[in-house]
Amino acid sequence: MSLLSKLRLVTVDVTGTLLAYKGRLGDYYCMAAKAAGKPCPDYDRMHEGFKLAYTEMARKYPCFGFAAKMPTIEWWRICVKDSFVKAGYDYDDETFDKVFKRIYSAFGSSAPYSVFPDAQPFMRGLREKGITVGIVSNAEYRYKEVILPALGLNQV
Repeated sequence: MSLLSKLRLVTVDVTGTLLAYKGRLGDYYCMAAKAAGKPCPDYDRMHEGFKLAYTEMARKYPCFGFAAKMPTIEWWRICVKDSFVKAGYDYDDETFDKVFKRIYSAFGSSAPYSVFPDAQPFMRGLREKGITVGIVSNAEYRYKEVILPALGLNQV
């Protein structure tokens, strides 16, 4: 009996395996700032600011604040605010609320993601062979509840 015939379960990560981001992070942050009447932030500075803020938040409040009982939206609010501040953009509260709502909404939808062309056929092929497919990620709950279903990846 071959090793392949013994296979019963395959797990795949989401980002970079099943889907990719469309564009760059700065594109979404720039659109949000423009929508709030502010100039477009520098993409490279925003990207670096985000990396620093995200790393700091993940260290202080791992798993999007789960252990600290921090609501995910609050975790992201702090992370996005710190991203802008670290990039040199400090907006007043009213402006930041507009910017944040747009960013949080965008990344909670299927808009910034594209499915790799082979993702659905791969998962469908495994399931047709009787192999269970598990999708895993260290991303927050919106992948499971909103993004994967919107992209047709939850029941392939």
